[in-house]
Amino acid sequence: MLGSAEMVELAEAKLHGEDVSLDALKRILRPWLRMKEPPDTVVLGCTHFPLLQEELLQVLPEGTRLVDSGAAIARRTAWLLEHEAPDANLPMRILPFVWQ
Repeated sequence: MLGSAEMVELAEAKLHGEDVSLDALKRILRPWLRMKEPPDTVVLGCTHFPLLQEELLQVLPEGTRLVDSGAAIARRTAWLLEHEAPDANLPMRILPFVWQ
């Protein structure tokens, strides 16, 4: 498992039109890149990381599979809202919340 606030910052910068530093990604992923057998599959567990798929594929070893967990997280969130809301019989009113 490898988490990185810096990768989140790179994704945020990309959202604002900035280029992603492949050198920065290499530095962040160095623990994996130095492994004798680096991971062949990487689960993008943060909602920001799919924004970096193109760059990650340039930095990770050829053939590395990326799994975007965003759709699964969205389905689970919808299920929780439907089944575990304080009163599941009331119509749901979902308000988007954006953090910047």
